[in-house]
Amino acid sequence: AIIAVDGIRLQLKENMLCLVFNKPKGVVSTMDDPEGRRNISDFLKNKYAHERLFHVGRLDQATEGLLLLTNDGELANRLTHPSYQVPKTYLVQTKGPMESGISNQMNKGVELEDGLPRGAFGPLAGRADPLGRSEAGQHPRPRPAGSGSSARFRRALTCSLSRGV
Repeated sequence: AIIAVDGIRLQLKENMLCLVFNKPKGVVSTMDDPEGRRNISDFLKNKYAHERLFHVGRLDQATEGLLLLTNDGELANRLTHPSYQVPKTYLVQTKGPMESGISNQMNKGVELEDGLPRGAFGPLAGRADPLGRSEAGQHPRPRPAGSGSSARFRRALTCSLSRGV
């Protein structure tokens, strides 16, 4: 396949793989788990057993979402190492209405027992009702999250919702 960006043909390494993996809940973001929990490699054993794949990013065990998998270690490093400042986006979908003020509280920062989560939380996406609450379960909320982890982001959002800002 020929791939061009802005009319410039990209030189591709034929032996490099880049896969998209939809990590389900209950799976740990590792290729091998010494505790025997379900992990990414459990889904790849047959077709890609001969490849050394790196997962780009991490999602906590309770989170589902897309991860990139690649055999290109340099690409994985450039996408994950904080010095390259590649932004991450988490899409959050709530089960119930989100009260107005939650987004403002997230932007100000939510103090957790181990400090403030790094990264910025963007504005709520989706429609709001006349009282300013977001519709439940209808529209994912994008959150640029800098270099913070999905687990810390989840804790910050849960903390904000439980405080009833």
